[in-house]
Amino acid sequence: DMGIFKKQLSQIVIMAFPGMILASVVTGLLVWAAIPDWTFWVCWLIGIISSATDPVAVVALLKDLGAPKTLGTLIEGESLMNDGSAVVLFVWVRNAIGYTYSTAPPEWMEGDGKRYTGEVASEFF
Repeated sequence: DMGIFKKQLSQIVIMAFPGMILASVVTGLLVWAAIPDWTFWVCWLIGIISSATDPVAVVALLKDLGAPKTLGTLIEGESLMNDGSAVVLFVWVRNAIGYTYSTAPPEWMEGDGKRYTGEVASEFF
């Protein structure tokens, strides 16, 4: 309902943007702690990708339980804003580390030059 969404817009924005940034930074720090060879920026990209939420199951459960429509609208709106902020944050961090479509990949993406040969079974044995 658009009327409920407009009334809750300030709450949705407060939950979506700072929540997304905080969740992605915490996830990035955990990845960085697990793989210290990578830079924090690369780990933060992974955190951004994995921190966007999907409320489909939660909203379905709320409807089954008869929860107020305002709560479902709040969660759905926060998820939509969360996804949008994840895209913006991902592009910003990607550009901050110097990777764009028009440039060569950064050092951490170059690899050893080996290409996939198509021989799946021989690569695992």
